[in-house]
Order: sequence, then C-alpha cells, then structure tokens
Amino acid sequence: MLWTRDLRDRISTGILALGDALYLGAGEGEVYRLNQTTGVVEARLIVAGATFGPPIPVGDSLIVLAGERSMICIDRTLSAVRWRQGLLDGLSSSRPYVWRGTVLAGTEKGELLAFR
Repeated sequence: MLWTRDLRDRISTGILALGDALYLGAGEGEVYRLNQTTGVVEARLIVAGATFGPPIPVGDSLIVLAGERSMICIDRTLSAVRWRQGLLDGLSSSRPYVWRGTVLAGTEKGELLAFR
C-alpha cells in the first residue's frame, strides 16, 4: 500500500486520475483533488447536492452530476463552479458523456440533452 486518506464520508463518484491528481466526489456534495503520489488533499469544493457518476474531463474543466436533477461544471483547481444546469426531469444516464466538446446526458423521459 502506498498511502491511505480518510475523507470522513463515503466516496460517491468514480475516481478520475488526471495528470498528478485524483478527482472524486464524497459525502453530500464535496469534490476533492488528491495528489496521486502522496494522497494529500490539494483542494476541496463544496457543491449543492450529492455527487455521483464519474467526474468527466472537458478541456480545463470537470463535469459532475450533482443531486438528482443537476449537472455542474467546475474548474480543475476546484476553486469555483463555472456553471450549473438544473434539469426538469431526472437523469437516466449513469454519467455525462462528451462528444466533440459537447456534454451529453439522457433523461427519464427519453430526451437527449446537449450542453457546451
């Protein structure tokens, strides 16, 4: 074992390894960036709503599903939420998908949503 880190709550998303960092969501709305080598928490951002699905990289941002009806875009430094898109219907996608720089997600009503 190289290291362990207690985040004091369950990990609620997949874990994204990107560069020297690990990104993940935990608890009821926290997103973390940890150093891959040491496990040190380099940044933490509190967002409204529990996060789920894996964080998805898009350019210098991450897309994360938050709450039952929300998608957020955060910068990789975890200093701010760039945008939040509320959704009228619940998501049926287990995660957002990226196609040619566009973020795609499906709804429970069978709609396909696209965001830039």
